[in-house]
Amino acid sequence: DFKNYKAEYLLHCVVLYAGRPGQETQRRMLSDALTSQVSNDKRSAAVRAFLVRELRLIGDDGAVNALGALLTNEALCDDAAAALLSIGSGAAPQFRAALPKAQGRCRLVVIQSLGVMRDTPSAAAMEKALQDGDRDIRLAAVWGLARMGASGSVPALLKAADVEPVYERTKATQACLLMAETLAAAGNRTDAARIYIHLRDTRTDPKEQYLRDLAAKALAGLGG
Repeated sequence: DFKNYKAEYLLHCVVLYAGRPGQETQRRMLSDALTSQVSNDKRSAAVRAFLVRELRLIGDDGAVNALGALLTNEALCDDAAAALLSIGSGAAPQFRAALPKAQGRCRLVVIQSLGVMRDTPSAAAMEKALQDGDRDIRLAAVWGLARMGASGSVPALLKAADVEPVYERTKATQACLLMAETLAAAGNRTDAARIYIHLRDTRTDPKEQYLRDLAAKALAGLGG
């Protein structure tokens, strides 16, 4: 908000000062003060968004509940998610709790954030999101599951990659390759090979030759 820029600049300077190493008491006091205001719906969304962005710099686990409550707010979910990811500790349960309630943009943000955190406890909910009517939601779930590397999600991921629309098929197939790499790196060669074999045997279109070749090469590298 342009009319508040002086106050916002001053507060930002205070946040940077209090966030210095060795200023834990001041940092916690300021974090608590900001946290108490982000839930104040009498303030404008613009002001609350600014405060949330400052919590991204100075917030701690004492702020996660208040930030989690904003994950279903269309105007604030992006900033709230970024702050939670920055804080880290205690963030994953907030995203998990928000997922069943989040809609539209907020749902996409929550799913993307769970993927960033590699939150394997949310794998089942992410698999359900593969059936969402929104393509962006489905692809975010595919990407998140690939990052998690949960072997139990391999069948759902392969099914999601076998759709006909070219763009979605390509992106989901890329996610399958990432999942295979993640599994192989964790020592799970069996499930990684399962993915490569599936891609080698199902990508029969001439335009997908490169995928067959890539899968065959990776499979050979696994000793399969």
